[in-house]
Amino acid sequence: MPFLPETPRWLYSQGKEAEAIQVLARLMSCREDDPRVRMIKGEMKAALEIETIEEPFRWQNIFYDRTDLKNYRRLVLCFLIQMMQQFTGINVIAFYVTIVLEVNVGFDRETASLVAGFIQIAFWAGTFPPMWLIDRYGRRPMLLCGSIALTTTMVVFTISIALDTPATSKLALAMLLCYEISFGMSWNSIPWLLAPEITPLHLRHIGSAIGPFSEWMWTFVIVLITPTAIRNAGWKFYILFCIMNMLCIPFIWICLPETNGKTLEEIDYVFANAEAKERIKSRFDDVVANANKGGSRRSSDSNKMTTLEVEKIV
Repeated sequence: MPFLPETPRWLYSQGKEAEAIQVLARLMSCREDDPRVRMIKGEMKAALEIETIEEPFRWQNIFYDRTDLKNYRRLVLCFLIQMMQQFTGINVIAFYVTIVLEVNVGFDRETASLVAGFIQIAFWAGTFPPMWLIDRYGRRPMLLCGSIALTTTMVVFTISIALDTPATSKLALAMLLCYEISFGMSWNSIPWLLAPEITPLHLRHIGSAIGPFSEWMWTFVIVLITPTAIRNAGWKFYILFCIMNMLCIPFIWICLPETNGKTLEEIDYVFANAEAKERIKSRFDDVVANANKGGSRRSSDSNKMTTLEVEKIV
């Protein structure tokens, strides 16, 4: 940590423009007067001017956000995505897998403890592919595929333990392994990325705090109710997670924008209302025009492509 520089956007927001430009140039391995650095500097300035327009706090905006950049909506999404993560049922399996294997699958304690170790190893193995896949395929596709896989495995697991035969017990075990791998590849890491990505700079610390608050609050709820629910409701308890995993699919499709490959300034454009989008586009066009002045033809073409990408954001 002592060797990591502060982020350029934070430095710029604190009035440390020269230091922000130095960090940008180091990150991009170019000179401080490079057109790309000048363009990002202008984008940060334009975005901060729009983001920091003071608007009075209104509770109703939490339920129906009328602000230009939909800041309340973004904070609500930070809360909801961590809530949905917990209602995939992961902590039922992570904390109580031995009890699940004993009560629902029918293993003895020693076998359940041994198998639980292999299931957690499967979870661990599933966390490696996202290191290469998240930026290649995007956040939304990874979450959608993960939700489909989690829904399928949870439904088959629930049916298997409901039938309660030797064959279906083996099938239930296989579904638990597939479930853990699927969660590790999708919902385990991506929700933690989205909170700082979708929130504007002056609210990023709030969004980054709301996410863990939601995660631990719902973890507490799930962990509190699970032993009693397994003992009294049996296989019917897992119907809750079947339904919630299904609901994750429309939640991702309707509510979560794709953030992959977009600058933090472009994320404002994604959430902005029509009027604010016009202002942002106009300012970004001015920024690119200024950055192109005096730049090489190659750098100019690259910067113009950035503007075209902004225009295409939905």
